[in-house]
Amino acid sequence: MKRIFFVLAAFAAIATASFANHDSRKDDFGFHGALKALELSDEQKDKLKALKTAQIEALKSVKTENGENFAAVFGGATFNRAAFVSQENAKAAAHIEDRADFLAELHAILTPAQREIFAKSLERKGERVVERPKR
Repeated sequence: MKRIFFVLAAFAAIATASFANHDSRKDDFGFHGALKALELSDEQKDKLKALKTAQIEALKSVKTENGENFAAVFGGATFNRAAFVSQENAKAAAHIEDRADFLAELHAILTPAQREIFAKSLERKGERVVERPKR
C-alpha cells in the first residue's frame, strides 16, 4: 500500500513539474513563432488581435454553412459525389482567398523591417523561431 502511494505521489510531482515548465510549442514554431519574433508595438498587437478575431468569426460561419451543405450532399438516398467534390473545391478556394485577405491586412500592419523578418522566419519551416532559454 505504501509503495502504491509513493508511486502515485512521485507521478503527481513529476506531472506537476512538467506542466509548470510547459511552453506551448506552437509559440516557438511556424506562424505564431514568426509573429512572436517581431516584437510588435501595442498598436500593432491590438490590430492583429482584431484581425484574428474577425478571421475566427468568419471561419465559424463557414463551418456552419459547410455542415448544412454536407447534409444536403450526404443525407439523401444516394451520395452525390460530383456535388461533394464541387463543394470541397469551392471551400478550398474560399479558404485560400480568406488567407490571402488575412495576409494582405497583416502586411499592412507590419513595418518593412518586420515584414522581412516575418518572411525569413516562415521560410525556416520546422525550425524553432524563438529560442527558449537554457535550463
